[in-house]
Amino acid sequence: MFSSVFALLFLICSARCSTLLRGGTFITYSETTSNLEVITDGAMLFNDTIIAISHTIDGLDSHSTSSDVQTVNMTGKIISPGFVDTHRHTWQTAMRTLGPNVQLENYNWLFGSTGPAALILSPDDIYIASLMGTLEALNAGVTTSLDYAHMTWTRAHSDAALQGVIDSGARVWWCYHVGAVVISGDPYTVNTSAPIDQLAHIRELAKDSPFNGGLVTLGISADPPTAEMIETAQNVSINVITAHEVGGLLRLGPAR
Repeated sequence: MFSSVFALLFLICSARCSTLLRGGTFITYSETTSNLEVITDGAMLFNDTIIAISHTIDGLDSHSTSSDVQTVNMTGKIISPGFVDTHRHTWQTAMRTLGPNVQLENYNWLFGSTGPAALILSPDDIYIASLMGTLEALNAGVTTSLDYAHMTWTRAHSDAALQGVIDSGARVWWCYHVGAVVISGDPYTVNTSAPIDQLAHIRELAKDSPFNGGLVTLGISADPPTAEMIETAQNVSINVITAHEVGGLLRLGPAR
């Protein structure tokens, strides 16, 4: 009951209330110069979207149509657009602090798509990790992410990860990993035919993409992409494929 009343009040306030941020340093974009613009001791008016940014409060008068404006003093603070993270494994939030000093070979074995996590983490674990990982990003100012989702061991795990990202409310390119998956630890066994079902699952998910009003968009991740993956992406209008190029003793690729 309390949550319902709170939600109703929030919706009413969102529709009627505006917020004025004043006195801070605003990092914005100039349409005139096509470049960043820094406004010191400025002001910004917004509700569910940014209405206007100005060098002075008086410059916002023509944009304010509501008498119910909440003013927040931002003196000494920096207000900037949300940051963009172009490579994030959101599901790995579940393993935070477990690998602070590992080399790439160890990382791939412990935390990669063919590591033991596939045999330990349930779809519910993956949902929570994906949700919390994306909320963690939002809390740090990252409002847009590319999620290299390489926990696509089963359809249930994949669906759970995607739902966690959707429920976060963030803007995400959720890139479904296509590749082999571990199915047994003793003896260690990898299913190299997993991409067949993964690509079929991608084709099904693509029918509903983008999700959450356009905030979450389906993509593909792979090391390296194959002709089948590229063909699938073209056939279902997926416009993002992310891949690695890693040299040295451990090569992942070549990928472009």
